[in-house]
Amino acid sequence: MRVTNQVYLECVTDYSCKDFTIALLDNGDGTWSVARNHGAIGAPTGWSLHPKARSVSQAAAEKVFDSLRREKDRHGYVEESRIPAYLRYTGK
Repeated sequence: MRVTNQVYLECVTDYSCKDFTIALLDNGDGTWSVARNHGAIGAPTGWSLHPKARSVSQAAAEKVFDSLRREKDRHGYVEESRIPAYLRYTGK
């Protein structure tokens, strides 16, 4: 599995401090997946594959990736340029 794109987003309000990380993965066998990790900033919950983007075509995976990103934008998440080391997707 190879990460081809990864985005780290944060949402900080008066009541919460959350993060959401999305990774677009080339599975190496012609299929693609989208992994995500979310939780309180500094306390991630662990990576999971998105149920609609497990071993799908590249176009389908990119569609889910973009959809997740737009959804988080609508909910006030802001992209951060630096991804914390503990949130870099390693495939584990």
